[in-house]
Amino acid sequence: MQSNGIGLSEELEEIYQAINLFNVLIGSFEICALGFNLTMGQWSQIPGVLLLLLSILIQMFMNSAFGDNLIREVIFIS
Repeated sequence: MQSNGIGLSEELEEIYQAINLFNVLIGSFEICALGFNLTMGQWSQIPGVLLLLLSILIQMFMNSAFGDNLIREVIFIS
C-alpha cells in the first residue's frame, strides 16, 4: 500500500511538473508587469492592481503549500 501511494505521487509529480513550472513563471511575469504598471501607471489603477497582485500571491502560495503538504505526507509514509 505504501509503495502504491508513493508510485501515485510520483506519477502526479510527472503530470503536474510542467504545469506548475508554467504557473510559477507566469505568476512571476505577472508580478513584474504589475510592478511596472504601478510605477508607470496612474494612481486610479492602484486598487485594481493591488487586488490582482494579492490574488496572484495567494495562488502561488496555495500551489506551494499543497505541494509541501504532499512532500511531507510522502516522507511520513516512507
